Amino acid sequence: MSMRKPRIAWITHDCSATGAPSALLSLLQRRRPAFEHIVVAKRGGPLLQDLVKASDSLLQPGGVFRRVTDRPRVSFGQGGMGSDASPNRRRTRALMARAEEMIANRTIGNIQPALVFANSVASADYVSPCLTRGIPVILHAHEIEPRLSEVLERYRIVAPAEGLFLAACSTAAARDLAAATKVDEDVVNVIPNSVDAARIQELARHEIDHKLPDG
Repeated sequence: MSMRKPRIAWITHDCSATGAPSALLSLLQRRRPAFEHIVVAKRGGPLLQDLVKASDSLLQPGGVFRRVTDRPRVSFGQGGMGSDASPNRRRTRALMARAEEMIANRTIGNIQPALVFANSVASADYVSPCLTRGIPVILHAHEIEPRLSEVLERYRIVAPAEGLFLAACSTAAARDLAAATKVDEDVVNVIPNSVDAARIQELARHEIDHKLPDG
């Protein structure tokens, strides 16, 4: 009886023709056959089929909490009900973050990976559920400040944690990630982007043309 290959779960916040998903596609195209590679796509996009072809399988988690957290963000101006600084807004964002972590925990429980690669801090909702289960996580930051620390604080990633390994796509992102998580900058590994620019331009152009009205 053949043994199951150890699984790596690659988490992407979406499948858009932008930097982070494109970098993930490039990494998967060089994947090692000793592992089973599963992509978890929180949202779709023009790179979806490319990611399907580059991986062993692709999952798109759903459910009531996903429908809640996918609602558009609303702002009513400075100090208004939808302001990021308002107590109501902060409570809502905290509840949304916990709901996303519940989806992540359920998804990871179904996949049972040996390692999780969170491909941008927008996928940081998978960090806490994985670490609680004893599953190591590589958090690969593409974002820089001020967005980076804002998202990490939402998911309570503000200090070093056992089993959490940090990476970034650039020295600027590495510097900001190190500061936000209170580690030395040399702890953060820099994994530069290596993408097929022509392919990404083609997909982006198709997406734009699809959204433009005829005439």
